[in-house]
This record gives sequence, C-alpha cells and structure tokens, in this order.
Amino acid sequence: SDKVTVDSKLEKEAKLAKDLLQSVVEKHTGTPWGILAGRELDNPISWEWVESTTDLNPPARNNNRNPPPPPPTPPMPEDEKAKMLKPPAPKRPIKKV
Repeated sequence: SDKVTVDSKLEKEAKLAKDLLQSVVEKHTGTPWGILAGRELDNPISWEWVESTTDLNPPARNNNRNPPPPPPTPPMPEDEKAKMLKPPAPKRPIKKV
C-alpha cells in the first residue's frame, strides 16, 4: 500500500523520501545504490489502518455437565514392557554418626 493517511508531516516525509530515492536512481544508474533505490521504489512501505472488533462475551455455559472422560488407553504389549526401565534399587539407610 502506498497510502499515508495519518499526518501531513508524514506525507511530506514520504514525498521527500521518494524524491531522494528517485534522484539516486537517476544519478547512479547501474550502481548498487541505484539498483537498491529502484527496489525501494518498487516496494513501497506504508501502513493502512483496518478497524475490527473482538467479541468479549464469555463462552457459552456447559449447563454444569462435566466433559466426557478420555478414552481408555490400550494395554501395553509385552515387548514394550521389556523395554521399560526397571525400578531403582532401594536406598540404604544413612548411618548416624
């Protein structure tokens, strides 16, 4: 978008920037600076305000119904049980000195 709808000062600055970039393109044709200035002019940067609303109403009530329980997990196959870690060895009591 090539629109500036906020402030006349910003419009003046945008026009000045375009004029300066255009002069770089004309004076330095074929140089990296001229190429970059041309790219800047090809892709104008600006902003455009779009108004929207956010629905702040609370979500619908569930009529005091609890959510359904999750489905049961399938039993673990025997080969998976073999891969599981063994429980840690019991700890020895600490000697009181």
